[in-house]
Amino acid sequence: MNNICIHYQDQIIFVVLQEEKEIKAIKNIEHTKVGTYLAVIIQELTLMTKKKAIDAFFINMAPAPIFMQRTILATVNGIACAARMQQKKVDLYGIDGFLGLYDVYSTKNLHKKIVALSNAYANDLFYLFRENNKVKSDVGNMQEIKNLLKKYYKNEIISIVGDITETQKKELEEEYGTQIEYTGIKNIAVEEFIEIAIKKIDRKNNLPYLLPIYTKLHSVEKRI
Repeated sequence: MNNICIHYQDQIIFVVLQEEKEIKAIKNIEHTKVGTYLAVIIQELTLMTKKKAIDAFFINMAPAPIFMQRTILATVNGIACAARMQQKKVDLYGIDGFLGLYDVYSTKNLHKKIVALSNAYANDLFYLFRENNKVKSDVGNMQEIKNLLKKYYKNEIISIVGDITETQKKELEEEYGTQIEYTGIKNIAVEEFIEIAIKKIDRKNNLPYLLPIYTKLHSVEKRI
Protein backbone atom coordinates (compact mmCIF):
# COMPACT_ATOMS: atom_id res chain seq x y z
CA MET A 1 0.00 0.00 0.00
CA ASN A 2 1.41 3.38 -1.04
CA ASN A 3 0.42 6.34 1.14
CA ILE A 4 1.22 10.04 1.29
CA CYS A 5 1.08 11.77 4.68
CA ILE A 6 0.92 15.58 4.81
CA HIS A 7 1.88 17.12 8.13
CA TYR A 8 2.34 20.74 9.24
CA GLN A 9 4.97 21.63 11.86
CA ASP A 10 6.73 24.93 12.66
CA GLN A 11 5.69 26.61 9.37
CA ILE A 12 6.98 23.68 7.32
CA ILE A 13 4.80 21.18 5.45
CA PHE A 14 6.15 17.62 5.44
CA VAL A 15 5.05 15.42 2.55
CA VAL A 16 5.91 11.82 3.37
CA LEU A 17 5.76 8.78 1.09
CA GLN A 18 5.07 5.42 2.76
CA GLU A 19 5.30 2.01 1.13
CA GLU A 20 3.88 -0.85 3.18
CA LYS A 21 3.99 1.37 6.30
CA GLU A 22 7.71 2.14 5.83
CA ILE A 23 8.90 5.67 5.10
CA LYS A 24 10.44 5.84 1.63
CA ALA A 25 10.86 9.62 1.16
CA ILE A 26 10.18 12.96 2.87
CA LYS A 27 9.98 16.33 1.15
CA ASN A 28 9.49 19.75 2.78
CA ILE A 29 7.65 22.88 1.64
CA GLU A 30 7.54 26.31 3.26
CA HIS A 31 3.90 26.91 4.18
CA THR A 32 3.71 30.09 2.04
CA LYS A 33 4.67 28.09 -1.08
CA VAL A 34 2.22 25.21 -0.70
CA GLY A 35 0.12 26.33 -3.67
CA THR A 36 3.15 26.35 -5.94
CA TYR A 37 4.85 23.09 -4.99
CA LEU A 38 2.44 20.65 -3.31
CA ALA A 39 0.94 19.09 -6.46
CA VAL A 40 4.41 18.85 -8.06
CA ILE A 41 5.87 17.07 -5.01
CA ILE A 42 2.93 14.66 -4.82
CA GLN A 43 3.52 13.78 -8.47
CA GLU A 44 7.24 13.26 -7.83
CA LEU A 45 6.54 10.95 -4.90
CA THR A 46 3.89 9.05 -6.86
CA LEU A 47 6.41 8.30 -9.62
CA MET A 48 8.78 6.87 -6.98
CA THR A 49 6.33 4.04 -6.21
CA LYS A 50 6.50 0.70 -7.99
CA LYS A 51 2.98 0.93 -9.38
CA LYS A 52 3.14 4.71 -9.99
CA ALA A 53 0.02 5.31 -7.91
CA ILE A 54 -1.06 6.39 -4.41
CA ASP A 55 -3.61 4.37 -2.45
CA ALA A 56 -4.33 6.84 0.38
CA PHE A 57 -3.65 10.33 1.71
CA PHE A 58 -3.39 11.15 5.41
CA ILE A 59 -3.79 14.85 6.20
CA ASN A 60 -3.11 16.62 9.50
CA MET A 61 -6.35 18.50 10.22
CA ALA A 62 -5.09 20.40 13.28
CA PRO A 63 -5.64 24.20 13.38
CA ALA A 64 -3.40 25.85 10.77
CA PRO A 65 -3.26 28.96 8.55
CA ILE A 66 -6.51 28.81 6.59
CA PHE A 67 -5.03 29.46 3.13
CA MET A 68 -2.45 26.71 3.61
CA GLN A 69 -4.99 24.20 4.91
CA ARG A 70 -7.57 24.90 2.21
CA THR A 71 -4.89 24.62 -0.48
CA ILE A 72 -3.80 21.22 0.85
CA LEU A 73 -7.38 19.94 1.05
CA ALA A 74 -8.33 21.28 -2.39
CA THR A 75 -5.25 19.62 -3.92
CA VAL A 76 -5.81 16.24 -2.27
CA ASN A 77 -9.59 16.24 -2.85
CA GLY A 78 -8.95 17.06 -6.51
CA ILE A 79 -6.48 14.19 -6.92
CA ALA A 80 -8.92 11.74 -5.30
CA CYS A 81 -11.79 12.97 -7.47
CA ALA A 82 -9.72 12.64 -10.66
CA ALA A 83 -8.74 9.10 -9.65
CA ARG A 84 -12.37 8.11 -9.08
CA MET A 85 -13.27 9.41 -12.56
CA GLN A 86 -10.71 6.93 -13.92
CA GLN A 87 -12.25 4.09 -11.87
CA LYS A 88 -9.35 4.16 -9.42
CA LYS A 89 -9.68 4.37 -5.65
CA VAL A 90 -7.77 6.82 -3.46
CA ASP A 91 -8.71 6.79 0.22
CA LEU A 92 -8.69 10.03 2.23
CA TYR A 93 -8.06 10.15 5.97
CA GLY A 94 -8.28 13.27 8.12
CA ILE A 95 -6.03 13.07 11.19
CA ASP A 96 -6.94 15.30 14.14
CA GLY A 97 -3.40 16.44 14.92
CA PHE A 98 -4.68 18.75 17.68
CA LEU A 99 -6.15 15.82 19.57
CA GLY A 100 -3.05 13.84 18.65
CA LEU A 101 -0.84 16.52 20.23
CA TYR A 102 -2.89 16.38 23.43
CA ASP A 103 -2.88 12.58 23.57
CA VAL A 104 0.83 12.17 22.80
CA TYR A 105 1.85 14.67 25.49
CA SER A 106 -0.64 13.42 28.08
CA THR A 107 0.46 9.80 27.56
CA LYS A 108 4.01 10.84 28.45
CA ASN A 109 2.87 13.02 31.38
CA LEU A 110 0.05 11.16 33.09
CA HIS A 111 0.32 13.19 36.31
CA LYS A 112 -0.20 16.56 34.62
CA LYS A 113 -3.34 18.58 33.86
CA ILE A 114 -3.05 19.41 30.17
CA VAL A 115 -4.88 21.85 27.90
CA ALA A 116 -4.20 22.21 24.16
CA LEU A 117 -4.56 25.75 22.82
CA SER A 118 -4.07 27.12 19.31
CA ASN A 119 -4.26 30.68 18.03
CA ALA A 120 -7.49 31.22 16.07
CA TYR A 121 -6.70 34.92 15.45
CA ALA A 122 -8.73 38.01 16.46
CA ASN A 123 -7.92 37.09 20.11
CA ASP A 124 -9.73 33.75 19.78
CA LEU A 125 -8.24 30.35 20.57
CA PHE A 126 -9.10 26.77 19.72
CA TYR A 127 -9.01 24.67 22.86
CA LEU A 128 -9.07 20.96 23.64
CA PHE A 129 -8.87 18.96 26.86
CA ARG A 130 -10.37 15.86 28.42
CA GLU A 131 -12.76 15.83 31.35
CA ASN A 132 -13.84 12.43 32.71
CA ASN A 133 -12.41 10.82 29.56
CA LYS A 134 -14.59 13.00 27.31
CA VAL A 135 -12.98 15.40 24.83
CA LYS A 136 -14.04 19.02 25.15
CA SER A 137 -13.08 21.02 22.08
CA ASP A 138 -14.26 24.32 20.60
CA VAL A 139 -13.14 27.86 19.88
CA GLY A 140 -13.56 30.81 22.22
CA ASN A 141 -12.27 34.26 23.04
CA MET A 142 -9.71 34.84 25.75
CA GLN A 143 -12.29 35.50 28.45
CA GLU A 144 -14.12 32.27 27.60
CA ILE A 145 -10.84 30.37 27.84
CA LYS A 146 -10.12 31.90 31.24
CA ASN A 147 -13.59 30.94 32.47
CA LEU A 148 -13.07 27.35 31.32
CA LEU A 149 -9.74 27.08 33.10
CA LYS A 150 -11.26 28.44 36.30
CA LYS A 151 -14.19 26.05 36.06
CA TYR A 152 -12.22 22.86 35.46
CA TYR A 153 -8.79 23.48 37.00
CA LYS A 154 -9.14 26.09 39.77
CA ASN A 155 -5.82 26.00 41.70
CA GLU A 156 -4.16 23.17 39.75
CA ILE A 157 -1.05 23.60 37.63
CA ILE A 158 -2.04 23.63 33.96
CA SER A 159 0.39 22.45 31.25
CA ILE A 160 -0.25 24.19 27.93
CA VAL A 161 0.57 22.55 24.61
CA GLY A 162 -0.09 24.10 21.20
CA ASP A 163 0.76 27.20 19.21
CA ILE A 164 -0.34 30.50 20.78
CA THR A 165 1.08 34.01 20.52
CA GLU A 166 3.30 35.76 23.05
CA THR A 167 0.46 38.23 23.69
CA GLN A 168 -1.92 35.39 24.50
CA LYS A 169 0.69 33.80 26.78
CA LYS A 170 1.17 37.09 28.62
CA GLU A 171 -2.57 37.56 29.13
CA LEU A 172 -2.91 34.07 30.61
CA GLU A 173 0.12 34.64 32.83
CA GLU A 174 -1.34 37.89 34.16
CA GLU A 175 -4.46 35.98 35.18
CA TYR A 176 -2.91 32.73 36.48
CA GLY A 177 0.78 33.42 37.17
CA THR A 178 2.68 30.27 38.12
CA GLN A 179 -0.46 28.15 37.72
CA ILE A 180 0.30 28.13 33.97
CA GLU A 181 3.14 25.98 32.64
CA TYR A 182 4.16 26.35 28.99
CA THR A 183 5.64 23.17 27.56
CA GLY A 184 6.96 24.80 24.38
CA ILE A 185 5.47 21.91 22.37
CA LYS A 186 3.49 23.38 19.46
CA ASN A 187 2.87 20.33 17.25
CA ILE A 188 3.35 16.61 17.20
CA ALA A 189 6.51 15.50 15.43
CA VAL A 190 6.24 14.11 11.92
CA GLU A 191 7.17 10.63 13.21
CA GLU A 192 4.32 10.80 15.75
CA PHE A 193 1.90 11.91 13.03
CA ILE A 194 2.89 8.97 10.84
CA GLU A 195 2.41 6.56 13.76
CA ILE A 196 -1.15 7.87 14.19
CA ALA A 197 -1.70 7.56 10.43
CA ILE A 198 -0.65 3.89 10.46
CA LYS A 199 -3.23 3.16 13.17
CA LYS A 200 -5.83 4.96 11.07
CA ILE A 201 -5.23 2.58 8.16
CA ASP A 202 -6.27 -0.37 10.29
CA ARG A 203 -9.61 1.26 11.13
CA LYS A 204 -10.55 1.75 7.48
CA ASN A 205 -12.43 4.96 8.28
CA ASN A 206 -11.64 6.82 5.09
CA LEU A 207 -13.77 9.67 3.69
CA PRO A 208 -14.92 10.60 0.16
CA TYR A 209 -13.50 14.13 0.64
CA LEU A 210 -11.96 16.20 3.42
CA LEU A 211 -13.15 19.45 5.00
CA PRO A 212 -11.50 21.52 7.77
CA ILE A 213 -12.53 20.34 11.23
CA TYR A 214 -11.25 23.40 13.14
CA THR A 215 -13.06 26.51 11.90
CA LYS A 216 -14.56 29.57 13.58
CA LEU A 217 -17.90 29.33 11.74
CA HIS A 218 -19.69 27.41 14.49
CA SER A 219 -18.33 29.87 17.04
CA VAL A 220 -19.77 32.82 15.10
CA GLU A 221 -23.14 31.06 14.95
CA LYS A 222 -22.96 30.42 18.69
CA ARG A 223 -22.41 34.10 19.48
CA ILE A 224 -25.12 35.52 17.17
